[in-house]
Amino acid sequence: MNFQVLVINTGTTGTFHANAALGEILLSDRFVYSDVDATGFDYQYGQVPQMPADYPINHALLQEVEQLFAVHNITYHLGTIVTADSFMSDDATINTIRKNFPDLIGSDIESCAIAQVASFYNIPILNVRAISDKVGDKAPQMFDDSVDNVSVQAFQAVQILLNSLSKDAVDKKIK
Repeated sequence: MNFQVLVINTGTTGTFHANAALGEILLSDRFVYSDVDATGFDYQYGQVPQMPADYPINHALLQEVEQLFAVHNITYHLGTIVTADSFMSDDATINTIRKNFPDLIGSDIESCAIAQVASFYNIPILNVRAISDKVGDKAPQMFDDSVDNVSVQAFQAVQILLNSLSKDAVDKKIK
């Protein structure tokens, strides 16, 4: 990986992906807000006025991370993680988000805001999150029961990324 500055956002996430297991990693391919509605002003659902509709991840960076995760046998799912101000336990909220973002895999409360700021400064960003719950009425209890354990999975994935970045930096100095 060849970056002077890179933001790695990590933590836990709820998943919309039916076949994903708690503790597996969700890797964002783009960031978008799931509860912004300025469609009355001709913006896309999820788009903050006068801002991009979404914040995609650098494709080459994603490919490198995917290869690194494959080498280290990290089970991950690639897709859109939306940012909302709501925990995903309400069926009406979940259905609205699914309708507007059929390709999403997860939801958190801060990633898109971080990506928005990073985009102002043209800083690449990654979002590496471990699944703590599955959306629905059992999500809060599932989160409480799993968050301590699955946080370790996110930490380990980021640790592998950091070790790779450190090795790349050392290799550059040697050459």
